[in-house]
Amino acid sequence: MRKFLIYFSLIISCCKCNFKEYNKCQEITIRIKVIDKIKELETGESLFKVKLKIKNNTDNTIYYWIMTCSWKENWISQNGSLSLYNPECIKNFPTIRKFDSKEIKDIDGVICVKDTFNTLHGKDFKLGFVLIRKNEITNESEFDDKLDYKIKNKQDIFWSESFKVVQ
Repeated sequence: MRKFLIYFSLIISCCKCNFKEYNKCQEITIRIKVIDKIKELETGESLFKVKLKIKNNTDNTIYYWIMTCSWKENWISQNGSLSLYNPECIKNFPTIRKFDSKEIKDIDGVICVKDTFNTLHGKDFKLGFVLIRKNEITNESEFDDKLDYKIKNKQDIFWSESFKVVQ
């Protein structure tokens, strides 16, 4: 009987989120809207203005590490042909930021499409935010190693809903 209760509890906890409510059950949810094409670079890459909408779905405040200027370092793409554009920064270092319970952050960004636009037009993309919690590193010199570790081990990556890049 005890085994049955354990299995039943596991099944209930695993099925807690049905497919439609999946985003509500994630700690952080992300939506990305492509606004407009900005320009094409000499390298053949295309830049697009985007709006990132990030929501803390928890009842708790999240404190996390992120770079002051190149905040895009915490973001990865499921497809190597697309990334958040990260221009050079003069003063850039890890810092702790606050994400209040139920807060929604609206962030302007730029994505860079690296392949020929025609080959990627209409395809689905996702960007993932790599969360480094305040207590996971003790000083800023550990930031890069922790970020690399989490990406390599696929830990604490919160993926956006699918989005398309269209002109």
